Amino acid sequence: QQEHDEYRRPFLEGGEARRPLLSFARAVPVAGRPTDVVAMMKDAREWLGTSTIPKLLLTGDPGSSLTEEEKVLFRSFPGITEVVVKGKHLITEDSPDAVGQAIAQWYTAAFNS
Repeated sequence: QQEHDEYRRPFLEGGEARRPLLSFARAVPVAGRPTDVVAMMKDAREWLGTSTIPKLLLTGDPGSSLTEEEKVLFRSFPGITEVVVKGKHLITEDSPDAVGQAIAQWYTAAFNS
């Protein structure tokens, strides 16, 4: 019950208190809109595809947030390390310790060698 109450907390107050969630939902690209977000994501994807900076791809097993097509794209980026942890949609909640360990190990390997 306590966990559910925390999830509901942002929705208890109406009006401007909900603006961040509304703004987030409106920024999610659908059918090429909003165009500024689509353009930013395209530019970021192109940069990630050429940059050799170390990158960490955390995926969940069984997972549900990424399509197979997206995983194939991300895996093609140079400097990518993929770590799979148990989880579905919110892997940071499903496996917080495993996510933290994966980040720490990746960071140590990528930047302290």
